[in-house]
Amino acid sequence: MSGGNYPPPTWAAVLAQAAGMFQMLGIVLAFFGDALFRLVGVPTPAWYAALQENKLMVVGGLFLFNS
Repeated sequence: MSGGNYPPPTWAAVLAQAAGMFQMLGIVLAFFGDALFRLVGVPTPAWYAALQENKLMVVGGLFLFNS
């Protein structure tokens, strides 16, 4: 007898991978958003100011969302 992990459904694996990418994107935006917006040549959006004021809460929320 041998054991192993039961593979998750394809949709669940894709959803988990998308959630991880969303988390990484959020963390990158929280710390490097100013530089990214300048690099692309886009004006800084209004919602980004709120993100900058609450960096720790945003990163913590993303961590909990992806847990």
